Amino acid sequence: MVPFSGATAQTYVDDTIGASPSTASHRGITESRRQPGGAIADYLDPGDVETPNTAGPSTGGTFGAFSTSAPQTQTQPVAHSIEDPVSLGFLSQMEASSLFSYFHRHLNPLIGLLDSNLHTFEYTRATSPPLTTAVLAAASTFTRRDLHPQLLNHNQTILNRAMSNGACDIGIVQSIIISVYWKAPTDRTAWMKIGWAIRMGYQMRWHHPWRTQLPAEERELRMALDPERTWFCLWCLDRSRTFDLPPAIQPDHIGDISRWIENHRQLSIGVDQHLAVSMEQLSLRGQLRWLKSLKTLPREAYLPFLADISDRQRRINERWYGKGNTPRAAGLTEEEARALYWLSLEPKLEILRIELELATSSSDVENILQRSLVTIADIVSEAEGMSSGGILKHLFDFASCILSTLTIFVHDVFRQLTSRQKSYVVTLLKRVHRLCVDVSEGNSEMATAFVARFVQRTLRLLSAESRAVSRMGTPIPETSTAAPQQVVDAPITTTEPFLADLDEFLDTNTFSLPVNPTVDDEYWSSLFLAPFSAEQPARPFWA
Repeated sequence: MVPFSGATAQTYVDDTIGASPSTASHRGITESRRQPGGAIADYLDPGDVETPNTAGPSTGGTFGAFSTSAPQTQTQPVAHSIEDPVSLGFLSQMEASSLFSYFHRHLNPLIGLLDSNLHTFEYTRATSPPLTTAVLAAASTFTRRDLHPQLLNHNQTILNRAMSNGACDIGIVQSIIISVYWKAPTDRTAWMKIGWAIRMGYQMRWHHPWRTQLPAEERELRMALDPERTWFCLWCLDRSRTFDLPPAIQPDHIGDISRWIENHRQLSIGVDQHLAVSMEQLSLRGQLRWLKSLKTLPREAYLPFLADISDRQRRINERWYGKGNTPRAAGLTEEEARALYWLSLEPKLEILRIELELATSSSDVENILQRSLVTIADIVSEAEGMSSGGILKHLFDFASCILSTLTIFVHDVFRQLTSRQKSYVVTLLKRVHRLCVDVSEGNSEMATAFVARFVQRTLRLLSAESRAVSRMGTPIPETSTAAPQQVVDAPITTTEPFLADLDEFLDTNTFSLPVNPTVDDEYWSSLFLAPFSAEQPARPFWA
C-alpha cells in the first residue's frame, strides 16, 4: 500500500515494512538476481548473488539457510578461553548467573534481541564469550558498578580483537548490539560498530530468504530463529532515533516480521512481538525522514503527505495502544509495553513541529501549540511513571533522545506561547529535570544525568532570553518559503510568575554541572553525530 499518491513506490518503500506475502515475504532476493557465474566479481557482492535452491520449498521463513546456524561454538572448553570473564576471575559463576538473570528480566525486553529460553548463562558461556561479556557488562551498569569498568574494558578488547582478526559470527554481532545500546557516555564508536555488525550480517547472508525446511525440534528451531531475530534487531537499531542518519540495511533486505512470528507462534517468544511493534513505529519515522528529504516542493505540497503520515500514526496507536489493545496484551512484559508506548509519543512531536512550520494562520498556530502541550505533558507523565518503576534508567540513550527532543521543542516554541503556557512548560521541564536527577542516583555519567544538565542549561537559556527585549516579528508574505514569525508579547518583566519560580528553581538546583562542559557536548555528539546544544535549536526542516 502506498499512502502517498505523489510518491513513487521506491521512495516510499525505502523505510517501510511488511509488504504483502505474495510480493515481498521473501524480498531478500528477487527473481532477477543472478547466479554466480565464476567471475570473481560475482562473489564479491553477496547482496546480488542468489544461492541455488537445493533444499526444497520454504516453509515461510524470511532469510537464507546460510544464516540459520547457532552462535559459533568455541573449539576449546571455556575454562581455557582467554576471553571468558569468569575463567579470568573478573567475577564468580554465581555472580555472572545473577547478572544474566537481571539482563533477561530488565534489559533484553527493551531491545528484543535474545531468546531467554535459548540464551541461558550456561549456553551463552559455552558458545560465545563475546556475547557473554557484553551481557555481563550491560547488566553490571545497573547492579554491580564495581565490576562494570573491568567488564566494559574486557568487552571492548574482545571486539577490537575480533575486528583485527576478521572474525564473523552471530555472537559478535549480538555483542555489538548490546554494547551500542548500553555504551559508555562518550563512546564515539557506536555508529561505526553498527555498520560493522550489519556488514557481518550481510556476510552471513542474513538478508537472503529461507531455502530449507524449518527444524521440527524446538531447540533447533530456536537456534535457527536466532540470526533472523538479530537481523530484525539490527534493522531497528539502524533506523533508530539515536543517530538519525541514513540507514545501511537496504529496504528490500528485510522480511515480513508478522509472517515470521506467525510461523513460530507456538514458542511464545515475547521479544519477537516487541520487534514487530518497534519496526512498525520506526517505519513511521522513515516516512517522516522521507518527507523531510523533499526539499524542493512548495510548502503547501507537504500537507497531503503529512496528513497521510499523521493518519498512519493514529492507526498505529489505536492498534497497539487503544483500549484493550496494548503490547502487554500481546504477551509483552510491563517494561516492554510502557517503553514502547512512551517511544511512540516522540513522532507526534516531530509531526507537530512540521505542522507548526507549515502553518500560515494564527488560529492554526494556536491549535497546534495547544496539541503540542498535551503531547509534551503525556511524554513527561509517562517518563515519571517509568522512572518510579525503574524502567527509564534502562532505556539509556533512547531516553536521552526523546527527552532532549522534547526540551529543544519547548525552547523553539517558547516565544510563541502565552504567559500561562510558558509557566506550564517550565513546570514540565522542571519535572523532567527532577525525574532525571532521581533516576541518576548521584551518578554523573548516567544517561539521565546528561539529560538533567541539558534541561538545566535550557532553562537558564529560557530565563535569559525571556528577559531580553522582544522584537515584533516581521510580517512575511504568504508566498514566502521562510518560516512564519509570530508577533510576540510586550517585553517581559521579572515580575512574571514563571520567571520568579524559574529563578528560584535554578538557584536551588545545580545538578553536577561538569567542570569541563565539553564532556556533555561529546555525549550529545556521540548520539546525533553533529553539534547539539540548546544554543543551536533545530532549523526548519526544509532549510
